[in-house]
Amino acid sequence: MNDFKFKILKSSEVDQQTEQDIMDCFNKTFDQKKSSLYFNWKFRENPFGESIHVLIYFKDDLISTRAFWRLDIEDNKKFYQCVDTSVLKKYHGIGIFRKSTERALKYFDGEAIYNYPNKGSFQAYLKLGWKQNEPSFIRFNLTKFIAQYTPIINWSIDKLRWRFCNNPEVEYYSYKYKNEYLILRKKKFMYVSIGRVKFNLGLKKVTPLILFSYDKGVNGFKVPNKKALTLSRNFKVDYVPFYHFDMM
Repeated sequence: MNDFKFKILKSSEVDQQTEQDIMDCFNKTFDQKKSSLYFNWKFRENPFGESIHVLIYFKDDLISTRAFWRLDIEDNKKFYQCVDTSVLKKYHGIGIFRKSTERALKYFDGEAIYNYPNKGSFQAYLKLGWKQNEPSFIRFNLTKFIAQYTPIINWSIDKLRWRFCNNPEVEYYSYKYKNEYLILRKKKFMYVSIGRVKFNLGLKKVTPLILFSYDKGVNGFKVPNKKALTLSRNFKVDYVPFYHFDMM
Protein backbone atom coordinates (compact mmCIF):
# COMPACT_ATOMS: atom_id res chain seq x y z
CA MET A 1 0.00 0.00 0.00
CA ASN A 2 3.05 2.30 -0.10
CA ASP A 3 2.08 3.60 -3.54
CA PHE A 4 -1.37 4.64 -2.35
CA LYS A 5 -2.13 8.08 -0.95
CA PHE A 6 -4.98 8.86 1.41
CA LYS A 7 -6.81 12.15 1.72
CA ILE A 8 -9.65 13.04 4.10
CA LEU A 9 -11.74 16.13 3.37
CA LYS A 10 -14.83 17.84 4.70
CA SER A 11 -17.47 18.57 2.06
CA SER A 12 -16.62 22.28 2.10
CA GLU A 13 -12.99 21.38 1.31
CA VAL A 14 -13.88 19.42 -1.84
CA ASP A 15 -13.13 21.61 -4.87
CA GLN A 16 -14.89 21.23 -8.19
CA GLN A 17 -12.20 19.06 -9.77
CA THR A 18 -12.13 16.70 -6.79
CA GLU A 19 -15.92 16.54 -6.83
CA GLN A 20 -15.82 15.53 -10.50
CA ASP A 21 -13.18 12.89 -9.73
CA ILE A 22 -15.34 11.51 -6.90
CA MET A 23 -18.38 11.26 -9.13
CA ASP A 24 -16.36 9.68 -11.96
CA CYS A 25 -15.01 7.03 -9.58
CA PHE A 26 -18.47 6.31 -8.20
CA ASN A 27 -20.09 6.14 -11.64
CA LYS A 28 -17.39 3.84 -13.03
CA THR A 29 -17.62 1.53 -10.01
CA PHE A 30 -21.40 1.13 -10.22
CA ASP A 31 -21.91 1.80 -13.93
CA GLN A 32 -24.16 4.76 -13.17
CA LYS A 33 -24.50 8.33 -14.40
CA LYS A 34 -25.12 10.41 -11.32
CA SER A 35 -24.60 14.11 -11.98
CA SER A 36 -23.02 16.88 -9.93
CA LEU A 37 -26.55 17.72 -8.74
CA TYR A 38 -26.35 14.58 -6.60
CA PHE A 39 -23.15 15.63 -4.83
CA ASN A 40 -24.35 19.19 -4.39
CA TRP A 41 -27.66 18.11 -2.84
CA LYS A 42 -26.30 15.34 -0.65
CA PHE A 43 -23.22 17.05 0.73
CA ARG A 44 -22.99 20.77 0.01
CA GLU A 45 -26.63 21.59 0.80
CA ASN A 46 -26.89 19.22 3.78
CA PRO A 47 -28.50 21.21 6.64
CA PHE A 48 -27.17 18.77 9.25
CA GLY A 49 -23.57 19.86 8.65
CA GLU A 50 -20.30 18.74 7.11
CA SER A 51 -19.85 15.22 5.78
CA ILE A 52 -16.44 13.54 5.64
CA HIS A 53 -14.89 12.13 2.44
CA VAL A 54 -12.15 9.50 2.44
CA LEU A 55 -10.24 9.42 -0.86
CA ILE A 56 -7.57 6.97 -1.99
CA TYR A 57 -5.21 7.78 -4.88
CA PHE A 58 -2.83 5.61 -6.86
CA LYS A 59 -0.27 7.59 -8.87
CA ASP A 60 -2.47 10.70 -8.67
CA ASP A 61 -5.56 8.84 -9.91
CA LEU A 62 -8.55 8.60 -7.58
CA ILE A 63 -9.33 4.90 -7.29
CA SER A 64 -11.57 4.72 -4.21
CA THR A 65 -14.01 7.01 -2.41
CA ARG A 66 -16.32 6.79 0.54
CA ALA A 67 -18.36 9.28 2.48
CA PHE A 68 -19.48 9.56 6.07
CA TRP A 69 -22.73 11.41 5.53
CA ARG A 70 -23.83 13.72 8.33
CA LEU A 71 -27.39 12.74 9.23
CA ASP A 72 -28.18 13.10 12.92
CA ILE A 73 -30.39 10.72 14.88
CA GLU A 74 -30.46 12.73 18.11
CA ASP A 75 -30.24 16.45 18.81
CA ASN A 76 -26.97 17.96 20.03
CA LYS A 77 -24.85 15.04 18.82
CA LYS A 78 -23.13 14.37 15.52
CA PHE A 79 -24.07 11.18 13.68
CA TYR A 80 -22.53 9.94 10.44
CA GLN A 81 -23.75 7.29 8.00
CA CYS A 82 -21.37 5.28 5.78
CA VAL A 83 -22.48 5.85 2.18
CA ASP A 84 -21.28 5.85 -1.42
CA THR A 85 -18.31 3.53 -1.01
CA SER A 86 -16.65 2.92 -4.36
CA VAL A 87 -13.51 1.07 -5.43
CA LEU A 88 -12.56 0.78 -9.09
CA LYS A 89 -12.78 -2.84 -10.23
CA LYS A 90 -9.05 -3.00 -11.00
CA TYR A 91 -8.30 -2.47 -7.30
CA HIS A 92 -10.70 -4.98 -5.77
CA GLY A 93 -9.34 -7.63 -3.43
CA ILE A 94 -6.30 -5.76 -2.07
CA GLY A 95 -7.73 -4.40 1.17
CA ILE A 96 -8.83 -0.95 0.02
CA PHE A 97 -12.14 -1.11 1.91
CA ARG A 98 -10.46 -2.02 5.19
CA LYS A 99 -7.68 0.55 4.83
CA SER A 100 -10.08 3.38 4.03
CA THR A 101 -12.26 2.45 7.02
CA GLU A 102 -9.29 2.31 9.37
CA ARG A 103 -8.07 5.72 8.18
CA ALA A 104 -11.51 7.19 8.70
CA LEU A 105 -11.76 5.83 12.24
CA LYS A 106 -8.41 7.44 13.10
CA TYR A 107 -9.79 10.74 11.85
CA PHE A 108 -12.97 10.56 13.92
CA ASP A 109 -12.92 11.09 17.67
CA GLY A 110 -15.52 8.62 18.85
CA GLU A 111 -18.36 10.08 16.78
CA ALA A 112 -21.46 7.96 16.31
CA ILE A 113 -21.56 6.08 12.98
CA TYR A 114 -24.30 3.88 11.55
CA ASN A 115 -25.18 2.24 8.27
CA TYR A 116 -27.29 -0.23 6.35
CA PRO A 117 -24.58 -2.30 4.65
CA ASN A 118 -24.95 -4.67 1.75
CA LYS A 119 -24.24 -8.38 2.14
CA GLY A 120 -20.70 -7.99 0.85
CA SER A 121 -19.56 -5.53 3.51
CA PHE A 122 -21.68 -6.60 6.51
CA GLN A 123 -19.13 -8.98 8.06
CA ALA A 124 -16.26 -6.61 7.31
CA TYR A 125 -17.92 -3.88 9.37
CA LEU A 126 -18.44 -6.28 12.28
CA LYS A 127 -14.73 -7.15 12.24
CA LEU A 128 -13.92 -3.43 12.37
CA GLY A 129 -15.95 -2.83 15.52
CA TRP A 130 -19.50 -2.14 14.38
CA LYS A 131 -22.34 -3.71 16.38
CA GLN A 132 -25.47 -5.23 14.87
CA ASN A 133 -28.75 -3.58 15.80
CA GLU A 134 -31.92 -5.55 16.27
CA PRO A 135 -33.17 -6.77 12.86
CA SER A 136 -36.25 -5.17 11.32
CA PHE A 137 -38.52 -7.45 9.34
CA ILE A 138 -40.04 -6.12 6.14
CA ARG A 139 -43.83 -6.16 6.53
CA PHE A 140 -46.90 -5.20 4.53
CA ASN A 141 -50.50 -4.45 5.37
CA LEU A 142 -53.42 -2.26 4.42
CA THR A 143 -52.32 1.35 4.32
CA LYS A 144 -54.32 2.42 7.37
CA PHE A 145 -52.60 -0.21 9.54
CA ILE A 146 -49.10 0.68 8.34
CA ALA A 147 -49.79 4.40 8.69
CA GLN A 148 -50.49 4.44 12.40
CA TYR A 149 -47.18 2.72 13.21
CA THR A 150 -45.02 4.74 10.84
CA PRO A 151 -42.44 6.74 12.86
CA ILE A 152 -42.83 10.50 13.15
CA ILE A 153 -39.99 12.59 11.70
CA ASN A 154 -39.49 15.58 14.00
CA TRP A 155 -37.20 17.55 11.71
CA SER A 156 -37.60 21.19 10.76
CA ILE A 157 -39.45 21.85 7.53
CA ASP A 158 -36.18 22.99 5.89
CA LYS A 159 -34.56 19.62 6.64
CA LEU A 160 -37.63 17.74 5.44
CA ARG A 161 -37.68 19.65 2.17
CA TRP A 162 -33.97 19.07 1.63
CA ARG A 163 -34.25 15.34 2.31
CA PHE A 164 -37.48 14.50 0.49
CA CYS A 165 -38.31 17.31 -1.97
CA ASN A 166 -34.90 18.28 -3.31
CA ASN A 167 -33.38 14.83 -3.85
CA PRO A 168 -32.38 14.76 -7.56
CA GLU A 169 -32.25 10.95 -7.71
CA VAL A 170 -35.33 9.71 -5.82
CA GLU A 171 -38.95 10.79 -6.07
CA TYR A 172 -40.98 10.66 -2.86
CA TYR A 173 -44.76 10.65 -2.58
CA SER A 174 -47.35 11.76 -0.03
CA TYR A 175 -50.39 10.10 1.53
CA LYS A 176 -52.61 12.08 3.89
CA TYR A 177 -53.31 10.26 7.14
CA LYS A 178 -55.69 12.07 9.51
CA ASN A 179 -54.02 15.47 10.07
CA GLU A 180 -50.56 14.27 9.07
CA TYR A 181 -48.78 13.10 5.94
CA LEU A 182 -46.96 9.86 5.19
CA ILE A 183 -43.86 10.12 3.05
CA LEU A 184 -43.63 7.18 0.65
CA ARG A 185 -41.06 5.84 -1.74
CA LYS A 186 -41.88 3.61 -4.68
CA LYS A 187 -39.67 0.56 -5.12
CA LYS A 188 -40.53 -1.52 -8.17
CA PHE A 189 -44.25 -2.18 -7.83
CA MET A 190 -44.69 -1.25 -4.15
CA TYR A 191 -44.91 1.84 -1.99
CA VAL A 192 -42.76 1.86 1.15
CA SER A 193 -43.71 3.99 4.13
CA ILE A 194 -40.74 6.18 5.11
CA GLY A 195 -42.01 8.47 7.86
CA ARG A 196 -44.87 10.60 9.12
CA VAL A 197 -44.74 14.42 9.18
CA LYS A 198 -46.98 17.28 10.21
CA PHE A 199 -46.30 19.37 7.11
CA ASN A 200 -47.64 19.15 3.59
CA LEU A 201 -44.39 19.15 1.63
CA GLY A 202 -46.12 19.38 -1.73
CA LEU A 203 -45.09 15.88 -2.80
CA LYS A 204 -47.14 14.04 -5.40
CA LYS A 205 -50.20 12.53 -3.73
CA VAL A 206 -50.96 8.81 -4.02
CA THR A 207 -53.54 6.53 -2.39
CA PRO A 208 -52.11 2.99 -2.33
CA LEU A 209 -54.27 0.28 -0.81
CA ILE A 210 -51.24 -1.58 0.60
CA LEU A 211 -47.96 -0.29 2.04
CA PHE A 212 -44.68 -1.93 2.97
CA SER A 213 -42.50 -0.92 5.90
CA TYR A 214 -38.96 -1.63 7.11
CA ASP A 215 -39.67 -0.20 10.55
CA LYS A 216 -39.82 -2.07 13.82
CA GLY A 217 -43.17 -2.57 15.53
CA VAL A 218 -45.30 -2.27 12.42
CA ASN A 219 -48.55 -4.22 12.47
CA GLY A 220 -48.26 -6.26 9.31
CA PHE A 221 -47.40 -9.50 7.57
CA LYS A 222 -43.74 -10.47 7.21
CA VAL A 223 -42.30 -10.74 3.73
CA PRO A 224 -40.75 -14.24 3.68
CA ASN A 225 -36.96 -14.29 4.08
CA LYS A 226 -36.72 -10.51 4.09
CA LYS A 227 -35.25 -8.52 6.95
CA ALA A 228 -33.17 -5.37 7.23
CA LEU A 229 -29.89 -5.51 9.17
CA THR A 230 -28.33 -2.28 10.38
CA LEU A 231 -25.11 -1.55 12.25
CA SER A 232 -23.88 1.13 14.62
CA ARG A 233 -20.59 2.18 16.18
CA ASN A 234 -19.86 4.29 19.27
CA PHE A 235 -23.48 4.43 20.37
CA LYS A 236 -25.90 1.84 21.61
CA VAL A 237 -29.31 1.52 20.08
CA ASP A 238 -31.63 -1.35 19.30
CA TYR A 239 -33.29 0.37 16.40
CA VAL A 240 -32.79 3.33 14.07
CA PRO A 241 -35.92 4.47 12.16
CA PHE A 242 -35.48 3.81 8.47
CA TYR A 243 -36.10 7.36 7.27
CA HIS A 244 -32.46 7.97 8.20
CA PHE A 245 -31.02 5.45 5.80
CA ASP A 246 -29.59 6.44 2.45
CA MET A 247 -30.14 2.97 0.97
CA MET A 248 -33.76 2.76 2.07
